[in-house]
Amino acid sequence: NYCRNPDQDERSWCYTKNGDREYCNVPTCRRPTPWCTKPNNEECGCEVLKQSDYRGNLSVTKGNGTCVSWYAGLVEDYPDAGLAEFDSSG
Repeated sequence: NYCRNPDQDERSWCYTKNGDREYCNVPTCRRPTPWCTKPNNEECGCEVLKQSDYRGNLSVTKGNGTCVSWYAGLVEDYPDAGLAEFDSSG
């Protein structure tokens, strides 16, 4: 599983093996345009989008927690958030 921000929280996050929700150290893209036009979303997440566009492979949180698979309910609630390929429901 990878760090994502499906719910427009303040930044990218994931659930860890101990069941906690933790923020990740996803680099923030800083672009000259206010909407962060065509960033490299595999390397960074747009600041104005709260990193909700991030699609990289970072899977460790700020506290060194390992991200676990997104659960099916969250995948269904946020279909455009890049979670489906990491759904643990099979």
